[in-house]
Amino acid sequence: MVKNPVTSPEDLKGLKVRTLTAESNIDFWNEVGVGPAPMPLSEIYTSLQTGMIDGVDIDLDAIVSVKFYEVAKNLTISNHSTLPSIMMASKKVFDSLPPEDQKIVEEAMMAAAEWSNQEVVKRESENLKKLEEADININKINGAEVFKAEADKVKAKWAEKSPLIKEFLEEISKLP
Repeated sequence: MVKNPVTSPEDLKGLKVRTLTAESNIDFWNEVGVGPAPMPLSEIYTSLQTGMIDGVDIDLDAIVSVKFYEVAKNLTISNHSTLPSIMMASKKVFDSLPPEDQKIVEEAMMAAAEWSNQEVVKRESENLKKLEEADININKINGAEVFKAEADKVKAKWAEKSPLIKEFLEEISKLP
């Protein structure tokens, strides 16, 4: 969500954009040429309103629920990243369960993940419709493609920093 239309990555260069506080996210936006401005959600509305930031990297759910569209009339849907939801369990407790109970827990977790994914897609669609009704300017760019070079640099940097991250990136690269 930005004050001026963004139709390509070049339109982002030099902008000050609120980002997540994760170092890898800040690295990505630095590679793009954006001035990352990590800040709490509670400060974004006023920062957009006063011009402290030019835009925000955030999901549609937050844009609608906090009404950022009131102070920034341009939305660019880039699909440059996803925010994964994770489920965690104690390995010690899980390993202590009988195999049939482990199977039940695994099946329940997979069902919950599938339900969650469907809900996110549904909510994003509903939120996009609300934003269209709010009469804002909506642009789309395929971030997965146009930001690939920047994303690859950040992935390489973080894979070098951590064997666990490297292993994770290798595993997800095998997914369809």
